[in-house]
Amino acid sequence: MRIATIDNIMIEAVAQAFRWQRLLENGTYDCMDEIAKAEKIGPSFVSRVIRLALLAPDIVEGVGLVVWWCVVPWKQTHYLGM
Repeated sequence: MRIATIDNIMIEAVAQAFRWQRLLENGTYDCMDEIAKAEKIGPSFVSRVIRLALLAPDIVEGVGLVVWWCVVPWKQTHYLGM
């Protein structure tokens, strides 16, 4: 029998995606290139990771995202019926 485990790398990536999305939405950064420069990483990496913020809520839950409540603003969790 296989026991489900939490994939910490995936959790961190999804959490990072939501954080970057929030930074774009609140105007801290105007584009993903600015995030990449601030984080000292490649813009293509930011572009790939930020797509995780667009995953369906049930997929995010399936990842085992136990930090969901700490990362997603109230309006999004309320919208999701959580």
